[in-house]
Amino acid sequence: MDTTTDPPGATSSWGNAEWPLHGNEVVTREMLKSLRPRLDGPALIRLAVHAASIVLTGVLLWSARETVWMILLMPVFGTLIALLFGPLHECSHGTAFRTRWMNELTGHMCGFLGNRPFLYFRYRHTAHHTFTQHPQLDPDRVPLSRSLLMYVLEMFGYKFWKMVVDYHWRGCQGKFDASDLSCIAPLQIPAVVREFRVVMAGYVLMFAAAYMLDPWAPLVLIIGPRITGEILLRFLRMSEHTGTEDSPDLLRNTRTTKVSGILHYFYWEMPYHAEHHLAPSVPFHSLKRLHAAVGDKVAHTGAGLFEVHMGLIRSIRKNTLAAGQTDKL
Repeated sequence: MDTTTDPPGATSSWGNAEWPLHGNEVVTREMLKSLRPRLDGPALIRLAVHAASIVLTGVLLWSARETVWMILLMPVFGTLIALLFGPLHECSHGTAFRTRWMNELTGHMCGFLGNRPFLYFRYRHTAHHTFTQHPQLDPDRVPLSRSLLMYVLEMFGYKFWKMVVDYHWRGCQGKFDASDLSCIAPLQIPAVVREFRVVMAGYVLMFAAAYMLDPWAPLVLIIGPRITGEILLRFLRMSEHTGTEDSPDLLRNTRTTKVSGILHYFYWEMPYHAEHHLAPSVPFHSLKRLHAAVGDKVAHTGAGLFEVHMGLIRSIRKNTLAAGQTDKL
């Protein structure tokens, strides 16, 4: 499945009459031609560093399981695993590697570790790019929380983990809801169901192997790190679209956020999110150059992660006060 098509203007048609995405006219064809080439090298190096970091912190965590250092190492280990969303996302577009099987294999591995089966994620993510910020048709839209309490719950993964349990349970049974069926073509459903079942079997084996290592290993190496590590990813994911325009204007419905260089590296340059939506076929290693060329034309850019979320909190408080509600937090 080719998911590397760009929106209208610079390259080709995109979206539909109901949600005609626009704004990417700022990305010229000449610019795309210079930024589009896919390479194996950058992704192989970054994946190797990412994997080595996970292994190293995992070994340190297990070694420190009976000390206070475990409290510090667990979220670090978990965050590195959660940030595998970066290569998963890039592979879903087929742009991480030039070699196709490398994209597929890496996507399946990262999807397994990140609790997002690759095929299921890819089909839903395609819909997200087709209907970015559409109030009903964007399956990955994260609206502004209705209260500060709901915001805190969102940040700690309440909605995410509820969703993960739900789609794994339904996926194994082949019971897809209307949102799923709007993304997954009927002919693709058997493959998606098989993937869910293979993934669930893999989880059973992984937990069994961890338990055989030590009865506490599933908690220390799997459950604890995933729950604590997902928190930073929630902050990153909400910064990408939440609080932007619910419109098909690509310059206003997506946000680019300033983060540290190390986070750019391990999140595979996804903080350049507006640029990614302007040209989804541009590989991660070229997004910095695309940002330098068009970043000043994006409405939501320049603020750091903390500033973005302080802005979201102010908007939530303003909305609750306007509605005559009282924050529960």
